[in-house]
Amino acid sequence: AYGISKIDDLGGLNDWQWIFLLEGLPIIPLGIITFLFLDSVPETVQWLNNVEKNLFLNYLRDDDNVSYIESMPYKRFSLIQLRHTFTNWQLYLYALITTGIAAIVKSFANYLPSLIQDMQLSKLEYHILTIPPYILAFISCLVVGYSSSRRKEHCVHLVLCLLVALVSFILMITMSEQTKVARYIGSCFAASGSFAALPIILSWLTNNVNGHTKRAMSIGFVMFLAQIGGIAAPQHYCVNDRPIYRRGHIISSVVIAITLLLVLTLRYFLARENNRRENLTHDMYKIEAAIEEPCDQKKQFITINSFLSTNLDQTAGLMDALSLEENDDYKLVLFKIEVSTQLTNTKSFTDILRLSRYLDEAEILLMLGVVFRVNIVCG
Repeated sequence: AYGISKIDDLGGLNDWQWIFLLEGLPIIPLGIITFLFLDSVPETVQWLNNVEKNLFLNYLRDDDNVSYIESMPYKRFSLIQLRHTFTNWQLYLYALITTGIAAIVKSFANYLPSLIQDMQLSKLEYHILTIPPYILAFISCLVVGYSSSRRKEHCVHLVLCLLVALVSFILMITMSEQTKVARYIGSCFAASGSFAALPIILSWLTNNVNGHTKRAMSIGFVMFLAQIGGIAAPQHYCVNDRPIYRRGHIISSVVIAITLLLVLTLRYFLARENNRRENLTHDMYKIEAAIEEPCDQKKQFITINSFLSTNLDQTAGLMDALSLEENDDYKLVLFKIEVSTQLTNTKSFTDILRLSRYLDEAEILLMLGVVFRVNIVCG
């Protein structure tokens, strides 16, 4: 922005006009390139061979709990999943949480320039000081996102991010007009917490919503409502509250506190639902599985008439599986799996090492038609 301000009046345009041009012009060729080379579905991609296409398709099937012999569900719009979308109580909690986080992110973008202006710096120093908060927020997004993905956990990470932002805003409420540097440092921490929380809540949403139609509609609905937070954000920090903006910080703190309560409420109800599913009997599970398009069912139980491979090389095993003929009596499923030994009515495993397709690994043949509870499943 500082560099662009130096080309004022170039070509008869003001510096703010150049900012919009330089940000917007690259999007046009990028959009054309994307349209020409990025296909909508893996089947039509020209730069993938058939094995690679099947790998991607099976990743999508795993993500949506679809067996390898079924067609991909994204090829059709499901009215049933659309109905499930807006009758799901989780959706509205996710939307409220995202709205609260978006409000803080948008309000910070309005507050930071005013804070730096009040520090009475040169134009160069002003532009330089706008950089660190966003760099810190960028690093926080990477670190928190990586940790959440590795640990397969969202709630604790989200709570910690919101607590960092909440403490930062509370500290800024107590600061005086002379503590400009301290308020700037507090703003950096507020940005790191609030910005890192946004991708976590969105990934939490997508992980807990199955079905391509339902997931797409849920994301769209949540982001639509989140824009309400963006509309309300500029009202938090008024010119009359300069230079401390105590009222804006109080509003931001209250919004974060409410968002924290909503996160804990969501986690409580999700834990209850997990506990309910953990205690489903075989008959209860079959009743729920009989629902047309049960798009939110997790892989708690499986009925398998084939191998479950513990092959560590998932890609190699899947490529070999793709060479098999599609047969309802022989479906190869590749998962690292641990089957609970505490369940009743489970039959013993059969030693089939002599029949193994992979001589350097152990395979388990499950007895035909038996339903097992899966404790650990990872692709």
